[in-house]
Order: sequence, then structure tokens, then C-alpha cells
Amino acid sequence: MRYFLLVLALFFFTALPAQAGKAYERVVKSGTITCGYFTWAPFLVKDPNTGILSGPFVDVVEKIGKKLSLKIDWKEEIDFNNMFEGFRNGRYDVICGPLFPTPARALGADFTVPLGYAPTYLYARTDDKRFDNKYEMVNKPETRISIIEGEFSQIVANEKFPAAKKVTAMNIDGTQTFMDVTTNKSDIVASEPTAPYLFQKSNPGKLKRVEGGPIHTGAFSLATPIGEYELTRMLDIAIDNMAEGGEIEKLMTNGMPEEIKFIYPSKP
Repeated sequence: MRYFLLVLALFFFTALPAQAGKAYERVVKSGTITCGYFTWAPFLVKDPNTGILSGPFVDVVEKIGKKLSLKIDWKEEIDFNNMFEGFRNGRYDVICGPLFPTPARALGADFTVPLGYAPTYLYARTDDKRFDNKYEMVNKPETRISIIEGEFSQIVANEKFPAAKKVTAMNIDGTQTFMDVTTNKSDIVASEPTAPYLFQKSNPGKLKRVEGGPIHTGAFSLATPIGEYELTRMLDIAIDNMAEGGEIEKLMTNGMPEEIKFIYPSKP
């Protein structure tokens, strides 16, 4: 009899569903994923006059919503310094921008499976050859490296080049970091290829990619609140489904120049 009661109790407690997180419950009840976002041209662009968002990454997130039969509400533009604050007070459910998961960021958020992988390169003035195939030259006190606080450029600079002097830019799209390099306020900057490509188009002949391979190749994902397993897993399933059909790569490369190359999850 005691054995039977023990088995019954084990079955009862293991059969109970885990309590869903608040964000997941909010999403299911409202039928809407509320997004915090940041601009990342040309993948996520905001019209300054209308406020309308466009670009391949917008298309990817909207497609995730369609897969889940959920509406996407692009509620709030955020910056990197306090982007996870909105999770704590429930202002948005997901950060719907391409973020590199890092150990430091894992203290403030969880992340979905990767949507793709982006290489990070070094960029310097066109006539500056000090760092070509000599990345160790960056890690010196006399080298000035541009960063954006809270953004991946700062993480790379701190981890890879701790001895270099950090020059902080205020805007979040990277333009100022490149301008600081070309105007000799700093010497070098680490970036994925899209922002430098756009800067080089507007400022030809002033910025170059330092010779050598990427200093980092990292996944980019959506960020979710810590502890929201159901929400994160729901997004994972939609992302995996899109990757299996090649939809993420198709949307992300639509209209993109050949110079911007990322790596996307392979089809099975």
C-alpha cells in the first residue's frame, strides 16, 4: 500500500505542468509579442519621419510572429546600457534585435537559439598599416580603440585588448566610432561588417578592414527575460522551423550587398 501511494504521489507531482512565466502568460493571453528593439542598418532601420521600421531583420521577426500566430508590437526603442531594464518592469517581452549572447549579458537575460552567426573584424584608417596581420599591436596602452558602452565593441575590446585605451562613442549605430577612427580621435574599432560597409559608402577611402581574419565569430539571437523558459522555447521552435526551411537566410540576404556575409544555420 505504501509503495502504491509513493508511485501515485510521484506520478501526480511529475505530471503537474511547470508554472509558466509572466511574460509567456502575457503573450499567450494578448496574442502579441511586445518588442524592445534597436536599429541595426541595413537590417533594422527606422524612418525618422514616420517611425516605421523596415529591413530584413524586421521581416524575420514578423515571420516568427506569423509562425506562432502572434502579432508583433514594436513598442520601444532601447539602448545597450539599460536594455534589460524593460524585462524587469514588463515593458516588453522580447528584445527583437540581433544580440550576441555573452557571459556578461547572461546575467541580465536569456537568449534563443541562434538566427545566424556574424564575424567581427577590426577597422582602421586607410593609411594605417600598423595592425595588418599583427593584432597583438592593438593590445598596447598607446592604442586607442573605439567602443560603445554595453555594445559588443566594448566586450571585444575589454576581452581581447584590455591594455588598449578605450574611446567611448555616444551613438549606438556605430557611426561615431568609425568617425573617431577616421578623424584620428582613435586608432581602431571592432565591428561586424554591416555598419562599416554603410560608413564606407558614405565616406569612401577613409576606413579599411584590417588585414587578417575575424577576431570573433558569434551567434546573434533574440533576448528574453531570465526564467521565461516557455517563452524562449516557443521562439526556439519557430526559429528552428524557419532555419530548417532556409527562410532565415532567404530573408536576411534579401537585397543585401555581396560584401555583407553572415553564416546561417544549415538545413538538415
